[in-house]
Amino acid sequence: MTAVAGGTRDGVLAAFGADGSVEVPVEDAFADEADYVSVAEVPGGAIAVEHNGFRGSLPEVLVRVAGGGVTASMFWNVNDLTAFSCVRDGVVVATVDMYDADQADNVDLPDELRELFASADRDDADLHATGMAMVETFTGVKVPADVVESMTTAHPIG
Repeated sequence: MTAVAGGTRDGVLAAFGADGSVEVPVEDAFADEADYVSVAEVPGGAIAVEHNGFRGSLPEVLVRVAGGGVTASMFWNVNDLTAFSCVRDGVVVATVDMYDADQADNVDLPDELRELFASADRDDADLHATGMAMVETFTGVKVPADVVESMTTAHPIG
């Protein structure tokens, strides 16, 4: 999941290299081995949810998506690999594995994320939820669950 402060649906689709003219039901995106992305505009920006992909965790894509502004992503997959990444002013500010929260003092993160990241080391912590909270904190873009749930179509990434 990627949040883009000030982002637009068309801008995010283009930055991901997605074909905005082709839409498929999300169920079909999961059935196919190709990469797909769903994008929605929300107050303050746009959010992107990938299906079968991880492009939103790649530095070159994040820089392109940010467009000189602010963006952040939280990636996880079925193998429970995790990564939080953020970009400000065209520069990757941080990329961290959420499982490294036990070493939070040694991880280079923006000040506003340090305490939140360190909280992921608690026994009862949900790494995905903590990473999503870090995305919202860094970008100022809220990721409403109802908007994510309403994303019923996806676009192929070229």
